[in-house]
Amino acid sequence: MLSTKWVEISFPFNREAINAIKTLPTRKWSFEKKCWLVPEDLVFQAANLLRPIFPAIANELESQYQDEKQILIRQIHTYPPSTKEIIKYIATIKKRLRLPPGLKLFPFQEISVAFLELTNGNTLLGDDMGLGKGVVFLAWLSMHPDYRPVIAFVPGKLRTNWEREINKWLPGEDIQLINGKSANVVPGQTFYVLSYELAPIYQYALKQLKAKVVVLDECIKIANRKAARTVATIAVAKRIPHRTAISGSASLRNRPKEIFTTLNLLRPQMFGNWFNFAKQYCNAQKTTWGWDFSGSSNEDELRALLRPIMIRRTKQEVLPDLPEKRKEPIYLDVADTLTSAYTQKEREFTNAVKSAMGNRKRKMDYKDYLFQFPSSTVSYAEFVMGEEITSNLQTRNLFNGMRQLIGLAKAAQVFDIAVDFLNAGEKLVIFAHHKKVLDLIEGDFQKGGYNTLRIDGRSTDKAITRAVDYFQEDANYPICLESSLAGGLGLTLTASSNAIVVERQWSPEDERQAEDRLHRIGQKGGVVIWYLVAQNTIDDQLDAIVERKRLGLDKILRPKKENG
Repeated sequence: MLSTKWVEISFPFNREAINAIKTLPTRKWSFEKKCWLVPEDLVFQAANLLRPIFPAIANELESQYQDEKQILIRQIHTYPPSTKEIIKYIATIKKRLRLPPGLKLFPFQEISVAFLELTNGNTLLGDDMGLGKGVVFLAWLSMHPDYRPVIAFVPGKLRTNWEREINKWLPGEDIQLINGKSANVVPGQTFYVLSYELAPIYQYALKQLKAKVVVLDECIKIANRKAARTVATIAVAKRIPHRTAISGSASLRNRPKEIFTTLNLLRPQMFGNWFNFAKQYCNAQKTTWGWDFSGSSNEDELRALLRPIMIRRTKQEVLPDLPEKRKEPIYLDVADTLTSAYTQKEREFTNAVKSAMGNRKRKMDYKDYLFQFPSSTVSYAEFVMGEEITSNLQTRNLFNGMRQLIGLAKAAQVFDIAVDFLNAGEKLVIFAHHKKVLDLIEGDFQKGGYNTLRIDGRSTDKAITRAVDYFQEDANYPICLESSLAGGLGLTLTASSNAIVVERQWSPEDERQAEDRLHRIGQKGGVVIWYLVAQNTIDDQLDAIVERKRLGLDKILRPKKENG
């Protein structure tokens, strides 16, 4: 359980000083001791408030609670680190990391791990989208193998991604993905991953696990204090000693009401009273219809309060550490949404591939071919997916039909993925191949109230120019939907540093040309290309093959520093 020490603060009667202390989100008057009680985390804030009135008392408070950990927490927010103390501390953290061979963190991620350690895991990781906050959390756990089991509440679409990242960064963990409404929570696992929507169903079983750590990915999902998923998530998490929250949302900056539940969970005595918090930091206004807490006020003061709790880096701050362009997969489970039409096409495609490969492999299905990669020859997968499919009308049509059905299944999840970027204040480019896939995505955004721009094979030069201008210059148009093969080589979409690729292309160079519409002169952030991959479908195989082709081309055509 979290506990916070209450600090006694006494000063001569002074109305100005009393009003200043009352601005703290949590404080109370002790009638017995005739003094103010303030959570230890707020001592420095209280000292700053009292300094103009009682400087000696303020200095005494600061000197009394100036321990080494607090000094390091103050210093760690400067990037890059500039003091000997924090540089030495980060070096000790790097030595304690237990990561698999070949994996390493960016320097700013190492600093975030150090911050997690200083706060004993009770932290809000608030870096921009694409800076690897989940990896930071897993790296910190590598230092604490005894901090098990771990419960991860995540957006439903990211459960599989979390499973893959855990296996990658913490190999050997026993992971249960909790799916559906009637699963059995299996005791003895080290990780339990589930969506927030399932928290009300499984809260009792999760409480019995006596977990050591809980992580709330995209903690903005519990912004509504009264929602069933929030109440259940908090009921589970508040029993757990180490609580980490993750969010890159713009709410961290301009909608404080949406992070109160998270702050209350991380520091319950510091942020214990909703109404006090709302009045001080949400610009609370009483209207004809009740209280309006949608605003923001006293931002500098709140930012100071968050320094011992939250670490946040923007892409611009850490740009020197980032590669110019990164590719990140997002693995999706679309099995429940694929139609019988896909199953039929897959069956026909399997038979066509068997026929193409000949009698010696007739008993194998297409997935067996795709996973056989002879070390010194062209792989079966590349032969089948390349030569046979592209040259044979039957297999090509069947494969393209499967691609479109998979694209539509993935398209149905794009809006939920994209909203996280939009909430973080990011513009976004979304690439797809099929017109029906773009249509579905566009319709979802229009239903959600977002203005979209679209560039596809039907767009005239004038329409393309107009779309690019709006995207580059108008904040009211945060989304550009684009056919991967449309638009031409010279298109500039540098207003965004994130792109979602819904459907892959046969040619890595076609994909690179699409990616480079973001990654070109004028880009001020490290570009991240997010590839959606439908697990356990032909999409999985196409993804692996195109990536291998890309790596082969890079070795031939590009300097070593650009590879990957």
